[in-house]
Amino acid sequence: MDVKITNGYILPPMSLTELNSFVQEYRKTIRVMSKQLVIERLGNMCMGYIDFVSLPEDKRTYFVEMNRQIFLPKDGLKHSPLFTAYSKMQEMEQRIVTEKIRKPEYDFLCDLILFPSDDHILAMLFAEQKAYVDAFEKMPGVRSYSYWDTEEQPEDISKKAWKQRAKHWQEAVGYTGIPSLEGFNVSCYNQLPFVDPNDIHRYIEERFNLDIRVNNYASKIVILRKYQDLIGQDKLWGTEEMYKQATLYLKTPEGTAEYQQESELLKTLFKPEITSDDLATSFSVLIENQHE
Repeated sequence: MDVKITNGYILPPMSLTELNSFVQEYRKTIRVMSKQLVIERLGNMCMGYIDFVSLPEDKRTYFVEMNRQIFLPKDGLKHSPLFTAYSKMQEMEQRIVTEKIRKPEYDFLCDLILFPSDDHILAMLFAEQKAYVDAFEKMPGVRSYSYWDTEEQPEDISKKAWKQRAKHWQEAVGYTGIPSLEGFNVSCYNQLPFVDPNDIHRYIEERFNLDIRVNNYASKIVILRKYQDLIGQDKLWGTEEMYKQATLYLKTPEGTAEYQQESELLKTLFKPEITSDDLATSFSVLIENQHE
């Protein structure tokens, strides 16, 4: 059977007390990191929602998922951007766990599986967030210890050392070959943390001005309109090649002209600044305020 362990590490031998301290320190790091990542994700989503409801109806149709979240549900317009974003994240987190779908932008899970032996501890890290991986690799004593037999070994590792890795991992994963049945599973993330709306607003305020927000939607509108033209009115889905062509169209003289036109329009429609109150204001009120 092919073996490919790209998330493998080796730690020095530790007592149970030392290992517990090591795990708790990493958990503490993940708690801080996951909260910041959730703040950023919620900030991006809330900002996107607020600007989305400011779009003319004919341009909102290009954003199918946002239409589905806000305008299709019976009470969708009664909800706020923050409520809608948090609910979406809860839904996706549940699907990631129960349906095993892969959605890195919503996946803040982090699990370690440890395989202690007399002279070392092997570990496998399961995490979609690169920040989690980087943090683990900076923990004291942690060294990369991946192994595979599906392709050539790395040039900087000797054959003897590579065979030793194979032996260690064969002993670790055991007869079943299922890490979770052979090692100790350590969960480092529980669920979406509570987030202060002021922290979300601060993130939006620091990272996104009006020009950035306008550029985000103006470029997407040009690309998605071209993509729809390439698909044709009688079809729902296009190909990856069509989307690539639509993206390249943005850089053409015609695409650039369309982008400039959309940008000028959006600058007159978008709120110059997103406030903390906007995050908790219903979409219906946000729309009403726009037309006052």
